[in-house]
Parts: sequence; C-alpha cells; structure tokens
Amino acid sequence: MIEVKPISGALGAEVFGAELSNSLDEQETSEIRQAFLSHKVLCFRDQELTADKQLRFARRFGVPDIYPFIKSIPGTPE
Repeated sequence: MIEVKPISGALGAEVFGAELSNSLDEQETSEIRQAFLSHKVLCFRDQELTADKQLRFARRFGVPDIYPFIKSIPGTPE
C-alpha cells in the first residue's frame, strides 16, 4: 500500500511506499493513478530507474509519446 502526502494545498503530492523499479501490481497502479488525478503532480523520491524501467512504469498509465523535438535515449524513443 502506498502513502500520499500533499505538498501544498493546490498542487502536488509525495508518494511513499512504491518502488518504481519493480513491477507494480494493479492496486498500486490504481492508487498512483488516483493520486495523480487528485494532485496533478507526483514526486517519487529516491528511485533508481533505468530508461527501460521508467518506460515500463509509464506504460502502466497509457502509451508514452515520442516527442520529436528532443533527442531521446538510444533504444527508448519514448
């Protein structure tokens, strides 16, 4: 189970208890999605993510875009 602590009254929250380098289960994904919808900006401190793991995390929430104006990391255009 994750913990969400608002950073300010208007915007943002810190998320604790989610290790993003591991595969998230459906419950964790749902809690993070709800926190994002409620707070609009989420901070996950002290995470060590490779590009592949960050992409895997992003895909839990939709299809990542390929942004044409910034050079991507080789092998991960998203």
